[in-house]
Amino acid sequence: MLYTFRMDSYSCGMHRVVWPADAIDPDGTRIKHIAPNETDGVVTARVVGSRVTGLTNVPTDMTAILLQRPTSISLGQCIPLLRREGIRVIVDVDDDLELLSARHPSWNMLHNLPGHSHKVIRQACNHADVVVCSTPQIMERLAPRNGVVVRNRLPAHHFEQFQDEKYMAQNPYTLEPHIAWPVAIGTHPDDGQEVCNSLVRLRYPVRVVGPHHPRGKSILGVEPIFDGEVPFEDWMSRMMTIHTGIAPLNSSPFSEAKSALKPLELSAACTPFVRSRTPEFELLGAGLAAQGKNEWYHRLKNLMEDSALRQDEELRNYDIAQNNRYDSAEVIAEWEHAWFDAFA
Repeated sequence: MLYTFRMDSYSCGMHRVVWPADAIDPDGTRIKHIAPNETDGVVTARVVGSRVTGLTNVPTDMTAILLQRPTSISLGQCIPLLRREGIRVIVDVDDDLELLSARHPSWNMLHNLPGHSHKVIRQACNHADVVVCSTPQIMERLAPRNGVVVRNRLPAHHFEQFQDEKYMAQNPYTLEPHIAWPVAIGTHPDDGQEVCNSLVRLRYPVRVVGPHHPRGKSILGVEPIFDGEVPFEDWMSRMMTIHTGIAPLNSSPFSEAKSALKPLELSAACTPFVRSRTPEFELLGAGLAAQGKNEWYHRLKNLMEDSALRQDEELRNYDIAQNNRYDSAEVIAEWEHAWFDAFA
């Protein structure tokens, strides 16, 4: 039995753990999920001073364990002990946390919160049997010896659950052209600079599909309209209310290693968008690519004003998204290999 310990019950916890498991083990006969609030009593560490000296409560049917983005120092120390018990250890990494900007809110936690460290990720990758990475760039840096790449995809319900014409007709954002960034802007402190000059020049309303941030205007160059906190289950339906989307990433090693999840979500929502030219965005091919102030401006202007271009992009992007589903045979085989066969 593979036991999974995910980071959260939304975002990366769903994309990298729950939804792939639903696709490859729909009956739950090979995979058991341990939610973040259920971890107490499931594999307990014996600690002496600051060192983990042993493990208790290890389930008798546990043959493998999946740890998502481990940053806990004590959890990192458990990995060699788990392997000594004959349990296969899988580490999942979907962001290169060693490369986080100091302006990112998670940086302080990884560098200053007692019991956690950004160094644990690399140590965990070194000690794990297999490291599942969302991009080749992450694998090359953190797990060149024992890494496999399995990219982010989308679950089937992202394409089926939100086709509600009445909802769309009643939504006020569909009544006027606007540019929207679906993001928690605080976790992208350096990415707005890629597009802020274009937003000022274009003078369309700008919307952030995410929580309010006091530095919204300084990040984007204009005062945006904030949707506020979006419940995870409403995320895709909210994406469908965007007139024209943006997916900017700044030029940095962290961004170069980012997956193409945002373009995938916009594509599945049939939302035309402009995005940066990072490696994974380019490989996916969805959206209009832009780099530099002038290209961002002209791409956005054309997309806002050319109805034929918008329609072509909606259809083209949706087809790309349809080819990136967790329930496809090819993707199921990738996760099967990563979790059960790679480096076994």
